[in-house]
Amino acid sequence: YQIPFHDYRVYSSVFSIFLMQRVAHAGVDIFLGYPVILLNTFFLFAQDRLIIHRNHIAAIFVVTVISFIASANSDTPGFAIIAQIMGILLFSIYFFSLLTNFGLSIPRWMQIYTHCALAIVVYGFIAYVGRKLLIPPSTREEFRLRSIFAEPSLFIYLTLPAFGVYANAFLRYRRYKLEVILFFLAYVLAD
Repeated sequence: YQIPFHDYRVYSSVFSIFLMQRVAHAGVDIFLGYPVILLNTFFLFAQDRLIIHRNHIAAIFVVTVISFIASANSDTPGFAIIAQIMGILLFSIYFFSLLTNFGLSIPRWMQIYTHCALAIVVYGFIAYVGRKLLIPPSTREEFRLRSIFAEPSLFIYLTLPAFGVYANAFLRYRRYKLEVILFFLAYVLAD
């Protein structure tokens, strides 16, 4: 089965949101999702589809100036600020270009995101049960639901918007009751 290139970029971009786990620190933090974002950014660049708005540049400039002014009275090195600004530029330009170039509505992007988040939650239950049955008890941390993440807090942080979408749909239309229960139970087990 071949995946259309457009679909690859859409789904890999949404899934890359869940890969924001630090795997190394080499002057800057290296996250698991960086290769996907860099590759997809290269594809957009090669197709001349990267977009940056002048207000975006102005906002980044203001953030940069404020960061350098604030760092004058702290131990934060200038390199750290530049590295952070470069990361902000890369990610914000990429996702802005993605949202404006691919013809998908915001509700459709959110639908893809919520389905990925639900898959992460379901996998989290499977991994939780597996750890509960196979790992001898040694620390409380091992028995908190965390899915693919090293920290339960990161699991909650990256899936919470999906819970909000499902909870809103449940409260308004009485749909997605099972999803709301799964997310709620996952958050209880992550605590």
